[in-house]
Formats: sequence, structure tokens, C-alpha cells
Amino acid sequence: MLTVSELRDVVPKQHRTKVSQEFVDTINSMVSDPQMAEVYQKNIITYAEVLQDGRFKLLDYFNAVMYVSYKMMGLSSMAAYQKVFPDKCRDMAARNVPQKDMQAYASTFNKNKLVTLIYEQTLIPDHIMYASVRHRAIAAQANLLNSSNEHVVQKAADSLMNHLKAPESAKISIEMGAKDSGVLSDLTNALNVLSRKQSDAITVGSHSVKEIAHSRIIEGELDA
Repeated sequence: MLTVSELRDVVPKQHRTKVSQEFVDTINSMVSDPQMAEVYQKNIITYAEVLQDGRFKLLDYFNAVMYVSYKMMGLSSMAAYQKVFPDKCRDMAARNVPQKDMQAYASTFNKNKLVTLIYEQTLIPDHIMYASVRHRAIAAQANLLNSSNEHVVQKAADSLMNHLKAPESAKISIEMGAKDSGVLSDLTNALNVLSRKQSDAITVGSHSVKEIAHSRIIEGELDA
């Protein structure tokens, strides 16, 4: 279950005064299924960074996180929308709102800015998203080196040596080449023949070096 302190730690300063025990109790009761509730509460903390990217209401954030959590479990946009806004969907059904209109509302919610930002967070690799957590964990291990318990010091030192070792050099091999279909071979042979003929022409004096240097390699007419 989420606690007041956990939620206050992850939300921006301007929202912290709104996080009361009653507020947290409401959040904890939003999902009845225990397994889904655990996923939902974890995602609330994981994706809280998006609250820094705009002037969002906390309740809108919690609804968006719940929606994305259901979507990540494989539910359709409409099914996830019904899970997040059951009262709203029941009201629309009672008013005989066409199914296509309800799906349009779900599609619109799926594309709103807050939901989109959370989707983007789900694509960030864990080692980047939790870089700050890794830093705090390493700092905690470093502090244990000051312990008077030799066993604790040894364990902390081993942990730091494993996590702070220089990255192994990565060898990147790029194979570049072209498949020779015979054209390159023919061109090479033609150039070799041309080179020998030019050398012979200079030797017998029929052409000067300057004339050879300024001559056109290919000269001829194209038959129509």
C-alpha cells in the first residue's frame, strides 16, 4: 500500500501539501484487485517524473497511470477507459450514448498529453530511468565502508568493486563490401590493359607523358 511519505517523496513540491492520509487512502482503494493494485501503486511512483513536465492535477495523473497500466496488460483502449472511469461509462450507457461515441472518448483520452508522457516513460530503459536510484545505492554501499563490522565492510567493498568496475571494451565490427557481379573485375582488367598500352606509347615515343596525362580514358560513339 502506498504511504503518505512515499507519495510526497515522488510528487513535485507544489503537490506535496495535497497528499494527506485521506488522499492516499483514496488512491489505494481505486483498484480492488490486489495484483493490479500492486502494479498500479508501483507505476504511480515509477512515472511520477512526468508531473514535472506540465501543470497537471494529481487526480488526472493517477487516472492516466491506471489507464496506461491496464493498457500495458493488454486491454484495449475502450476496456481500459471503462476500468478507469466506470461511473462515467455507466452514465453514458444509461443515456444511450452510441458505442462509437464512447470509443471516441476512449481514443481521445488515449492521446492526451499526460497519457502520452507516461507511454514515453514506459519506453525508457530501466538502467536510465533508475540511474538516480543506482547512484543512491552505490552511495549507501560506500557509507558502509565506515562500519566497524569487518564483514559488513568486506561485503560493501565487494559490491562496490563489482558495480564500479570499468566497462569492458566493446568491439564493433562493421563489414563493408560490395558483391562483385563481374563489373568490377572487368573494369580492373580494362584499366590494366589501358595502363600497359599507355606505357608502351610513351616508350616508343608516339605520345608524350603530358598527352597521356590529359587524354580521355573513354572516347567513342554510342550506337543507337
